[in-house]
Amino acid sequence: MSDTPITDVFCALVAAGVSNDKIVEIVRLLECKLKSATLPQSAGDRRRAWDRARKAKLPADWAAITQAVFERDMYACTYCGDEPGDLHCDHVIPLSRGGSSHMDNLATACGPCNMDKGSKLLSEWPFYQEYIMAVSRSK
Repeated sequence: MSDTPITDVFCALVAAGVSNDKIVEIVRLLECKLKSATLPQSAGDRRRAWDRARKAKLPADWAAITQAVFERDMYACTYCGDEPGDLHCDHVIPLSRGGSSHMDNLATACGPCNMDKGSKLLSEWPFYQEYIMAVSRSK
C-alpha cells in the first residue's frame, strides 16, 4: 500500500501489464475530469470573490473620492455622529441597488453603522428610522 489511492491504482495497472500509452490516456482522462470538477468554495473564498467584484465597480480614483467625502463630512459618521479612527465611505443608495459613486451618493460612516446598514436603503434601515423619529420629536 502506498500513500495515495491513485498511486495504488497505477501500480495495479503496471502490474497487470497495461501499456504505457494506455496509462497516459487514463491520466489525461483523469486530469480532464479533475479540471471540470467544481470544488465547493470556502466561506473565505466566496468573501474574497465578492470583495473583488465589489472593488471592480469602484472608480479608479476611489481613494481620492473617499478622502474628499471624509473632509466634507468633517471625519464624523453622518449616521450616528461618532468620530472613530476607522471610517468607511458608504454608498447611501448601494451600488447593488442602482446607486453610483458620485459625491452626492456617498457619506462618511463608522464601521458599525456601515456594516449594519449593508445594502439597505435609508428607508429600510431601522437604526436610521429610529434616528429620524428621535430628531423629529426633539424639535
